[in-house]
Amino acid sequence: MINIFRLVILISALLVITITHATPSAATWQRESLIGCNEKYFYTFILERNNPASYFEYTETFSLAQYEIASRKLANKTVIRKTRHIDKQADGHWIKEEQQTNVFDLNQFLSKDNLVYIFPADMSETQWFVQADGIYLQGDKGRVILVSKSDLTTAVPWFNAYSKIAGLYEINNNYYVLLEQGDEFGGRSLDNDFQQTIIVVTGDNYQKSWQLLNQGTTQKPSSDQNPWQVQVGCFKTISSADQLVKQLAKAEFKAQISFSKSTNCHRVILIPRQVTQESAKQQAQQLQDKLNIKGYIGKVEE
Repeated sequence: MINIFRLVILISALLVITITHATPSAATWQRESLIGCNEKYFYTFILERNNPASYFEYTETFSLAQYEIASRKLANKTVIRKTRHIDKQADGHWIKEEQQTNVFDLNQFLSKDNLVYIFPADMSETQWFVQADGIYLQGDKGRVILVSKSDLTTAVPWFNAYSKIAGLYEINNNYYVLLEQGDEFGGRSLDNDFQQTIIVVTGDNYQKSWQLLNQGTTQKPSSDQNPWQVQVGCFKTISSADQLVKQLAKAEFKAQISFSKSTNCHRVILIPRQVTQESAKQQAQQLQDKLNIKGYIGKVEE
């Protein structure tokens, strides 16, 4: 009887451990779709999915957003629908709970604001691409920076070298860039946030960059913006490196493992790994404060 009792306790403990480790981290996904603009504002649909660290519950919010073109400040946001999805028995039977609905006449709204709809831009002569220090314009005669990282930081706090241009639009002589959050691994999971946002590039700024391209002016990405990382450890076996990555994850630090040929070891690097020197120092300080682990700041090893 005692052995059976011990076995039941052991199985229960294992189940608790399994469930605990299987629970995802809380994360928010946000997808933004550009609709159009008038002389003063541009408008988007925003779909947000909030996951509260559970495989069996999430909330979706669908909204209409109005931004000032000149400043990109959010002028108004109307929640059209908010729905909670829940699998109460964890058996695949999902139910929807409407938390907020808005009797909203979209046609009347769009007509009243004299909205002009927007379509993708024809950018056959140039290429827009992301570097760690901003958004660049590439032409046959070189490249120029179009939007610097310092101009992006306030509107896009998650911007880094792995951000992506998911869409490009042009209307009324202005350009609208749909930026998408990215990381070194290129994938998506319930454990990670996912963001999209719209950046406005005025026609004047675009024309200035276009003139520089025609003059054959080439600008290289700033060497101070893209070379720094924080190394937490270097291990002969990948299993040891993996253990450290899991330890860091429990303290909400993201890290990756990369093999270094020069040192013949598996290096554990904090993510994002391509940051400014000041950002790397901040990462190292946070690591020291939270886990009392010293991080080594250095240049990215390619």
